[in-house]
Amino acid sequence: MKKLCDNDVESQHRNWAHLSRSYPAAFFDRNGQRYEMYEVELKFVIENCSEIEQKLTALFARWCDPIQQIDHYFSHPCRDFSKTDEALRLRQGGERVELTWKGPRIDQSTKTRQELELPIANGPNKGLEIVDQWTAMLSALGFCPFIQVVKTRRPAHVDWDGIGVDVAIDTIENMGHFLELEIRSKSAEIPAARRCLESLAKALGCSHPERRSYVECILAAREPATGSLAIVHGRKES
Repeated sequence: MKKLCDNDVESQHRNWAHLSRSYPAAFFDRNGQRYEMYEVELKFVIENCSEIEQKLTALFARWCDPIQQIDHYFSHPCRDFSKTDEALRLRQGGERVELTWKGPRIDQSTKTRQELELPIANGPNKGLEIVDQWTAMLSALGFCPFIQVVKTRRPAHVDWDGIGVDVAIDTIENMGHFLELEIRSKSAEIPAARRCLESLAKALGCSHPERRSYVECILAAREPATGSLAIVHGRKES
């Protein structure tokens, strides 16, 4: 009996070993063809928000009202997201709540990575309650909340080189102002999306993109001596 139990435990360890690394996430179209969706993004630190807004308005950007977003990030119970370069985020923006997984970055010039974003709620007076419920659910499954990013975002949309670009001007307390340019694309469309963003950034006078995530920027600011931290199961390790 003991030998059988030992074999069962060893089998379980083998079955669970795959959880220590990430895998590509794919969608399937109506014809059953597999495809992957990527977030192609350029982000810049900006000093003058109004100047960027004026330039975008001159390019016929369509602006939305500013909104506060609260991003709750979670660590994985079986793998270290700081090593796999992933992120799991629960976002509340007004009454809208979204759960997002981000995969590893795949190039050195932009922040291009796979992204799965699931809308959870979008209704009056439910945002905070839904966040609490999902935090409890994820915590029960072993995911550990480790940091929040609170920002004020002014979103917009602009067409550039025949491609629609999502734009955001973000303000984060004690961190400053940032410009994000983003296109969601299939893998075959990534080069065109990258060229589009680089061209738009040049037209806006932006250079030297910031490839770190907001979480990485905040952690680096907290630990200037090391520049970065590893996040392991919700605790900080230098």
